[in-house]
Amino acid sequence: LHELAGDGEVRAIVLAGRGENFCVGLDMEAFGDRSGTADQPASQAVANLRAFEAIGHLQSVITSVAKCPLPVIAVIQGHCRGAGLDLVTACDVRIASDDAVLAITETRIGLVADVGTLQRLPKIVGAGHVAEDMAANSPLAVKGTKFILEQGEDLTTEQSLLLNSLYTMATSLQSNDLNEAIQAIIEQRSPKFTGT
Repeated sequence: LHELAGDGEVRAIVLAGRGENFCVGLDMEAFGDRSGTADQPASQAVANLRAFEAIGHLQSVITSVAKCPLPVIAVIQGHCRGAGLDLVTACDVRIASDDAVLAITETRIGLVADVGTLQRLPKIVGAGHVAEDMAANSPLAVKGTKFILEQGEDLTTEQSLLLNSLYTMATSLQSNDLNEAIQAIIEQRSPKFTGT
């Protein structure tokens, strides 16, 4: 984006996915084996710091789109989930095909969306539309999502992103719900969330 913004010939940037979908989200099998991660206090501080830094890096990548001095236009087809939704909420303009499906799916796997969707989407569609259909998801992630949305009303985007990354590091990444969601996806079954 920095290079494109510095090129005097470029007037706007168009972001589009290739294939049937804009972005289908995280590959859960590639997320790795997390068995026992919630029960390893000795290395927990190091893991927390790494998670905090990784989330901050991802947030800065998405924020770079929002801060780009050129107009950034998202052209969305098919599914737009996870980081794809984070990305399009940071764009200036969003154009979606008739078959586009935009979804916040992190709560389905026990996570609170933490890379920018919760900060930007309520300003685009209104807070009432962001909270629909959450009850069937991880109770811990739903509570965390509501907390971040409520706190974000009185914070800048940057402050809300920081709070969001701290919350994810301290809660979501340590939860049994996340481990259960990953196992359920790998085993192709419905998760049994406990809210812990």
